[in-house]
Formats: sequence, structure tokens, C-alpha cells
Amino acid sequence: MVIQITRREVLNNLIRFKDNLLEKESETVSKKRVYTGLLNRHTGEIRFAQQVAMPQATISQAFNMQGKPADWMEIDLVAEDTQKTVRFHLTGPKGSSLKPTEIDPLAVRILFETLEVLNKLASHYLAISETLPEKAVLQHLSDLHIAPAHESIESMRGWSGRLGRIAAEKKLHGSPVGTYLLRHGDDYTEPVANAFSQANKMSVKIYVVTFVEENSKISERLLIQTQWGWTIARDESDLSSPLYEYHPTLSALLSSMGDQCKTPI
Repeated sequence: MVIQITRREVLNNLIRFKDNLLEKESETVSKKRVYTGLLNRHTGEIRFAQQVAMPQATISQAFNMQGKPADWMEIDLVAEDTQKTVRFHLTGPKGSSLKPTEIDPLAVRILFETLEVLNKLASHYLAISETLPEKAVLQHLSDLHIAPAHESIESMRGWSGRLGRIAAEKKLHGSPVGTYLLRHGDDYTEPVANAFSQANKMSVKIYVVTFVEENSKISERLLIQTQWGWTIARDESDLSSPLYEYHPTLSALLSSMGDQCKTPI
């Protein structure tokens, strides 16, 4: 198993998380565990505290902070056991919503990629031992390969340019389940992109992935490209909403769609 990451900072965050786990004393493992950290708003660096709960007065010492206090914000990395593995997600302090708008775009991309890689590693872990799942997951950091992403949607397999919905359906007709194509979209997607841009005060591009489902059904999703990474459009204009899960590359987003998008046409 080899997992590609786009930045060294992602690996550094995972190494610090692993070191933090190794420093902790053995404790009763609950189904849901919360690891408090400080995120550098500019660099994406995450530092973890030895203790989860602490007085605010000692927070800088506990996290070994560098730089101005205003450069850092508190986050929680939550590890929750599922039937066969462990799943990670991020929140603000005490379960509050995490606001990407308070973080520089580069730091957001590093933060979300760190989370994505953790969950990819976890997908290969089976909870069959008494080992803390997080420790088992992080045993596989040697599987990570740093390869900066330079992909563009126009250079990807399956890219079909300015293709309308009807033409896309004809092109996919008779193809196996999971076959997909990528396209610019039509007159509908441009106002949607403008609405997202205005609501979030940043540049937003929207593309379409059209794919074949069971019983020859043709479906599609709107793909959103932002300074934070790639995500799938939801019925929510606020792109900082927890409904949105960001991926550092379009390839990573398509991989997250599983059987829907397996084979580019």
C-alpha cells in the first residue's frame, strides 16, 4: 500500500501525532477519543498537548508553541471507533464547528490533507487487537510517498471539455457501471459558481462529473474547486460548513466517491 501526499507538512503533522501517542501513558480506551491540538493558521502545523484538558494559562507551554499566540488556534482531532476500523474528524474546541475562513488557504489544505491521509491509513486497519487504534494506524507512515500535485482537470483522463448533459449521456450510453467523464458543465453551473463565490468571498470554480450507475442510470455531481481544495456541492452555500469534506486534489476527491467513479471514459 502506497499513499501519495502532496506536502511534507502533512507527514510532519502525522509524526507529531504519533509521537504524542507514544508519550501518553496507557489508559482505558473509550469508543471516542479527543486529541486537543493547536493549528498554526498560516503554516498548517499542528502541535498536540500531552494532556487533553488544561487551564488556558498553561496552554502555550503544553503545546510548545512558537511564534505569536494569535498565529495559533485550538482544534480537536476526534478518533471514533467503527465496526471494523477507526474514523477521524476535526472540530473546533469542545465540538464547535471548525471555520476554514479563519485559516490561511495553504494551512487549510494541509489540515484537510492530514485528516484525509489519517482516514486512508485507517481504512487498512482492522480492529482485531487490544492496541489503541490510532497507534496501529500510525505504524504505516512508511507507506506515505511525497509527490507534489501538479494536476489540472483539463489534463485528466475523462476530461471532455464543454460538453452538455445530453451529449454526456450519449457518450456514456452502454458503458459499465462506474464509468465517468469530467466536463465544464453548461449555462446552469456558471451562476452556481458565482453564487458560491459571492457567498464565501473567494474564487470558486465548478465542474461536473457525469457517471453510470446501476440499471444504466446516468447521474452527475457538481465538483467545487476552491483555495481550500476540492469538494462536492451540497445544498449549503457556506463552504466552511461541516457538510463539506475537502481533498487536496481532484484525483483524491474522485477516489473518495468509490464505485461511482471508477473508470474514466
